Amino acid sequence: PGQLGNDSFGVCWNTKDNCRFDYLTGVEVESAEDLPPTFTVVEVPPGRFAVFKHAGHASMIPQTLDTIWSKWVPDAGIPIGKGPCFERYT
Repeated sequence: PGQLGNDSFGVCWNTKDNCRFDYLTGVEVESAEDLPPTFTVVEVPPGRFAVFKHAGHASMIPQTLDTIWSKWVPDAGIPIGKGPCFERYT
């Protein structure tokens, strides 16, 4: 109930040691109030985000992520905030 748009999202959140994290797929909703109690809600705080487009086959996403974290982030020289990392699927 209350879904906004048609995009879906993957969210990496609740990070732990050794590169472990929780992963959740979902959609944007207007409000979490009417969702069933069994649903999990992850709020993405407002902020400044870097956006990367992956144009290759889905099997190549790990290589894209590796390039982002091992090349782009260090080269950008900007602090990376705390919070969930998310993917948008159009």
